[in-house]
Amino acid sequence: MFSSNIFVIVAFIATITYLNATTYVCDRSQGCGCSKYDTTTVNARIVNGEAAAAGTWGWAASLKLNSDNPNFCGGTVINERHILTAAHCIADLEEYGFSIRDIEVRLGLIDIPDPGPHVESYSLQSATIHPDYNTHDIAAGYDIAVLTLSRPIDFNRNEFISKVCLPFLNSTPPDDLANPEYPLPNTNLIAVGWGVKREGSHITSDILQQVTLQAVDKNDSKCRYPADFPVPAQHNNPQIQMCAAAPGKGKLYFASLHHLEITVQIRNSSSFNFIDTCQGDSGGPLLMFRPDTKVWELVGVTSFGKGCAEASYSGVYTRVAAYLDWIKQNAPTPAPTQPTTPYHSGAQPLRTSDGFIMTVMSIFLSFYS
Repeated sequence: MFSSNIFVIVAFIATITYLNATTYVCDRSQGCGCSKYDTTTVNARIVNGEAAAAGTWGWAASLKLNSDNPNFCGGTVINERHILTAAHCIADLEEYGFSIRDIEVRLGLIDIPDPGPHVESYSLQSATIHPDYNTHDIAAGYDIAVLTLSRPIDFNRNEFISKVCLPFLNSTPPDDLANPEYPLPNTNLIAVGWGVKREGSHITSDILQQVTLQAVDKNDSKCRYPADFPVPAQHNNPQIQMCAAAPGKGKLYFASLHHLEITVQIRNSSSFNFIDTCQGDSGGPLLMFRPDTKVWELVGVTSFGKGCAEASYSGVYTRVAAYLDWIKQNAPTPAPTQPTTPYHSGAQPLRTSDGFIMTVMSIFLSFYS
């Protein structure tokens, strides 16, 4: 009797999880926007994020300064030589005794303490911050930077590292990305990163996390910040910035930046206060799946927000589509795009049976382990 009750409970949990999971199947033949494993299942109801599987987000980059900062920011692989990140991640490095050559870029990473054989480390040759970025007014936009690796990535040699697709727009005027917005409000999006999962914590996640967000309308109250917000800009520029939040909530714990002072150690054992994400996800990717071409597009770069998971505010992201010309000018190797009609709707499940089987197995294994 006891065993049958346990089975019913486990089956019920598995069914609920299954009903709230979305399974995406990408097409590796497209050349970008698809990782080693083409099937990714994301549970939309896990608001703090859930652990990502190896080989699912091959373009996710971790930026490391030293042992005290194993992941101070995130980034996204856009081609063989370049990583896209947030300008605020690197703008003040020299002020605190660092340079871009102190940054270690790790690719193919899932578990920070246990990197495994597929992780590759790269140093940087150079970094280019958008010329209109203002370090004293992060909320004003232009929070974007291109990092140039010291050597090219060999995608054929390591299938656990891949490049994302950039947005392709052939019908939305590039000077009017807010009418209509790209992506449209309520479109399902995925954010990934290693940041902390709750406000007030200084402990980042050891495992890469994934979470479902939705694009928030530029006129929504959650996308506007009050006059007493700690940074000068009070209203976002919808042409170059976009908002995203958990469905029916404010932003997620790990998917936005807040002004948190943490102490980190530098070479001479002194310390400084560092403005970081909530915490560690700034510069990381906000992704949209395109069922028409079956690829993942990079639509946002994690920029800033107010607090963590505050229901009244969404996270603010750099709208990547607004910077395509600038990215291509500063990333000499052409970054891949998909020459198709823009897809605006929220992604729908493409296959659910695999996700259901994996969910049931994982629940049983966790119960009996």
